[in-house]
Amino acid sequence: ELETLREAVVRSEAREIIESGSRNPGMHILELNQAMLRKLGQIIAESESSAAVLMNRQGNLICAAGEKSGYSAKELLQKTIAELGGTGGGSDRIAQGKVGKVGMLEF
Repeated sequence: ELETLREAVVRSEAREIIESGSRNPGMHILELNQAMLRKLGQIIAESESSAAVLMNRQGNLICAAGEKSGYSAKELLQKTIAELGGTGGGSDRIAQGKVGKVGMLEF
C-alpha cells in the first residue's frame, strides 16, 4: 500500500512539474527518496517539452529534460553543482548527482 501511495504522489508531482516545466525548469525540493526522485525524473525526461531540477533534503539531485524542451539535463546538473557543490553526471535527458551544500537552500 505504501508503494502504491508513493507512486501516486510521483505521478501527481510529475503532472504539475510537466505543466510548469515547459516554461521554466525550476528547482523542486521534494520529500521523496532517491528512488522516487529518479522515477519522477524519468517521467519528466520522457515528456516532450518539460525540464526540471529535482532535489530532496538529503541532497540527492536529479535533472531531467524532455527531448524538445530546449534544455540539457547534464547542463542543468552542472549549473546546480556549480552553485551548491557536489558531484554527478548523466546524459542530456537525465542526470543525477549529490549536492554538498543543501543547507544553503531555504526549505
